[in-house]
Amino acid sequence: MCERQRGLGQALLASFLISVCSVVVKSCQVPIGQATFLSGLVVACCSFPVALYRSEDLFPSGHRLRLLLFSVLNSIMVLSDYQAMRLMPLGDEAVMAYTSIIFTVLLARIFLGEPCSREKLLCSFCIVVGVALISSPAVANLAYPHYGLGCVLTLLGALCDASSYIFIKELSAVPCSVILISCGTASMIITGPLSLIEEWTIPKELISLTTITLLTFFHDLFIILALRAEEAGLVSLVQATDIVFSYIWELTFFEEPYTFLRVFGAGLVISAVCLAALVERSPPVSLLECKELPVFIKQTDRKLRYEFGLRAEMFKWLHLRDRVLPLVSYSASVFMSLYPYVKIY
Repeated sequence: MCERQRGLGQALLASFLISVCSVVVKSCQVPIGQATFLSGLVVACCSFPVALYRSEDLFPSGHRLRLLLFSVLNSIMVLSDYQAMRLMPLGDEAVMAYTSIIFTVLLARIFLGEPCSREKLLCSFCIVVGVALISSPAVANLAYPHYGLGCVLTLLGALCDASSYIFIKELSAVPCSVILISCGTASMIITGPLSLIEEWTIPKELISLTTITLLTFFHDLFIILALRAEEAGLVSLVQATDIVFSYIWELTFFEEPYTFLRVFGAGLVISAVCLAALVERSPPVSLLECKELPVFIKQTDRKLRYEFGLRAEMFKWLHLRDRVLPLVSYSASVFMSLYPYVKIY
């Protein structure tokens, strides 16, 4: 198995693990602060022997501030997502968590100077529409009286996730074990007061706590390894399967009711996420900005320049067509599989 295939497999496995972890968090009675604190403790303890064996610097010079900010943002994201899982259906929480793409595009444009293409704007608009359909009052489930608070916490987690993306791009030279130790330590410091205030439930919820901590550790490990082996766009595309897993768990364990607006909004978000990943992965084809293009073509009349630009756009969309068509068929199959469970009100 080549390195790229291994990276995609790790991303898929990470999505499956976090979806199973969400089921455990939602169904057990473990306080959120306590679960997050112990997860950070296990992550730090499991990573420390590796860093010690490899004699890695736990405080790498030139990356300390980025590492600190990334760890704090990651801890807030986990805490917000865990709490949101209990305040709203798993599928809705997983879908709304992918609004981080919108924040990532905006923050990357502001702080990194990355271009914001029309395709990214279109994907962001589709995600906003999909989230609006899912979180609309007509769709809200009466079994979740704090559904609105769950939406706010999910969006907060998505914002922290997008912000951490700005820093993790600068941490490619930092060893994986050092990043995990930093994340675990920050999680313990942030959630330590919460775990002391809440009721201690280790004797009666030991199995649930152990499952949550192990799933969190392996999820973080596989995600970091996948980002080292494969492009971030394709990893986010594979991670979108977390939405499918979440809806499967809802149908299997929680028997959540579905409406047409929920399914349509979820399909819109999934399609936008996948299209954003494919656009990010596609090679640049702007012929007029290519350095290898002869200078005399740039200096020709407007009609010829327009023709070259039009051909470049056509080539780009033809390049994406072979990737988008399988995506459309996949989304249609997922929608048809959920259609028997849809209740139209």
